[in-house]
Amino acid sequence: MPDHAPKRLYLPARDRSFWKCDDGGGAFPLLYLAWGHRDFHLQGVPASTHEGWVCVCIEEGAPAIILNDRAIRLSPGQLVFIRENCPYGWERSGSKSCKFFLWMWRSLLHPELAAMPNDASALQKIPATRRPLWSRLHAMCREEILRQDEWSRGWLESCQFQIEVLLLRLMKPVPEEKPAARRVALALAWMRLHPDSQEPVGRLCDYLGISQPTLHRLFKNQTGESPLAHFHRIKMNRARQLLGNPGVSVKEAAFMLGYRHFNDFSRAYRRHFGSAPSRKQ
Repeated sequence: MPDHAPKRLYLPARDRSFWKCDDGGGAFPLLYLAWGHRDFHLQGVPASTHEGWVCVCIEEGAPAIILNDRAIRLSPGQLVFIRENCPYGWERSGSKSCKFFLWMWRSLLHPELAAMPNDASALQKIPATRRPLWSRLHAMCREEILRQDEWSRGWLESCQFQIEVLLLRLMKPVPEEKPAARRVALALAWMRLHPDSQEPVGRLCDYLGISQPTLHRLFKNQTGESPLAHFHRIKMNRARQLLGNPGVSVKEAAFMLGYRHFNDFSRAYRRHFGSAPSRKQ
């Protein structure tokens, strides 16, 4: 792409869905919003640089973005991050319209993104489970610029901060856990923190926001055991750790693990380990 690409915002037809900030004084962090359907297959958009950085997400169709002097065919779920001095446009190609949403922000908030070259760009794929969140953030920005009051700047900055964090997570991906596995992992972590709970199943359901049948099904499907079986094993392992401390008596260990009666603890310990609890173990 030639170095002399103009710094210009090409606006769509007046009846298309978009908003442009008319305040040149910098009151708003947001410069431009666009959303809805576009007919780039009928009329392209010349490549240009812009006053702010851009984030565009494809919802439907397969438009071709012109980026770094190259046309790149996009698909639903793809996102393009474009710094202000990186020329981009839309190629007139294909045979169908597309649907997208786009932000143009005045400047970057997060130092890691701001440190990138001002002519940089990045193409990412948004996981299907995260796409509704991106869509909601754009919808919230649209609602805010239509109402505009004394708190709008702060609201938009909070949206921008969330968008930048989501961008960083896309650029530095970690293996995504399946929702069921994630819930079981959270449940096990809770059990390790609360081995003294006398109603572990009920408390876990409150913590995870699910019903008892759902919790039981999660554990059976993921581990082959019930949640109570896991909790009991964690409680007994914690008991053995406590009894390894010379400063903790057997009776103290029982009460620390939520047992109201020492004999209940002794029976549970014997059934699990095959011997009575003792500080010498």
